[in-house]
Amino acid sequence: MDAIWKLRREALAVVGIVWLAGFHFFYDGFYHMAAFWLVLAPLALANIDLLGGREGLRWKQLLALLLAWQLGCGVIRAGAGVPVAGGFRDLLAVVLLVVAVLAVARVSWGWKACRAAIFVSAVATSAWALVEFYLLSDLGLDEGRLRNVLIYPIGLNAVLTGLLAGFSMVAGFDLVRDGSRWRWWIRGGLALLAFALMATQSRGAMLATLAGLGVMIVVRRRQVLPEVVAALAGVAAFLVTFVLGSGGGTGPDLVERGATGRFEIWRVYLDGLEAADWWIGTGRVPALEESVLGWFVHHPHAGWVSQIVWCGIPGLLLLGAFLGLAGASGWKRANLDATPLALLAFGVVGLTFDGGQIVSLASSPRIEPLLVLVPAVVALVLGGRRETASDEVGAL
Repeated sequence: MDAIWKLRREALAVVGIVWLAGFHFFYDGFYHMAAFWLVLAPLALANIDLLGGREGLRWKQLLALLLAWQLGCGVIRAGAGVPVAGGFRDLLAVVLLVVAVLAVARVSWGWKACRAAIFVSAVATSAWALVEFYLLSDLGLDEGRLRNVLIYPIGLNAVLTGLLAGFSMVAGFDLVRDGSRWRWWIRGGLALLAFALMATQSRGAMLATLAGLGVMIVVRRRQVLPEVVAALAGVAAFLVTFVLGSGGGTGPDLVERGATGRFEIWRVYLDGLEAADWWIGTGRVPALEESVLGWFVHHPHAGWVSQIVWCGIPGLLLLGAFLGLAGASGWKRANLDATPLALLAFGVVGLTFDGGQIVSLASSPRIEPLLVLVPAVVALVLGGRRETASDEVGAL
């Protein structure tokens, strides 16, 4: 029995990795969150002691303050008749997710396995989506933006599909160093994900990918040149296929699409705030009915706008402080592993142009914690490991 109890870290790490990779293949949010509460949550509770100790005390306190502020704003506004955004259950979900990420980061093989699982899942689902979306249908690349067809009856929307493809591309960029015998398969996967990313025509995801890969290039320089070439090959393949498929035409122009209403959406959300809302938020991030802008808007399409609307400027500053601490920790250890910092850069840029509540599992897109919270916690844990020269797994 004692031996089984000692394996709880590894068990949580395995379940956490599968759950994080599951953003690519769980059919919808209901099944994904059911797996969270039925499988991941009990294991996380069994490992709740990971939150204890003085290691990483500063960032844990800062995250606790952020979560307390978010919950407090919701409770205050609920007293005024405004529904709580996420509430106590969402706070518990975030804490348990952080525990799972701690297990992944502290188990010796966890972070490498997590990156590989996310990357392989993305390659497999993107390959199937490209086949079903284009080859098995009458659509051309110039006629439809790629969707992950494994999620929802109509597929995951193109923006989220693009964000997941780009994030996974950054996650897999440094795997060649960890497993050289698979280097050509990994580079082929990078090319395929670059092709899929372009097929989504999501400019925010493209900018986020450039930010993430930019970090990798700055840190690793010539060492990642073959991976850069592989990614560019995927982009070039898409452009050639796109032009040929459109009969030599240019097809839909990404520039002509403008901001697709982003600035107008942000204006409506921010203009709707009263004086007190700027300090304690509204306690929720509501959707905009079709009568407001002429189309239904599920969320603000910007994480920073969502944070202000949800819990005011103090909530945004607390989130910024937490992410700044994570970025500094990731930079300090970038020579050993630049992936957490690169993924954090991806998430911050990506959620500048899309997404809802960042530190929440109750937002409409739901992927925000994967893009920002997960790499932030990993960066903080691995950065702290360099200072303490300790590995908790060794004590198990």
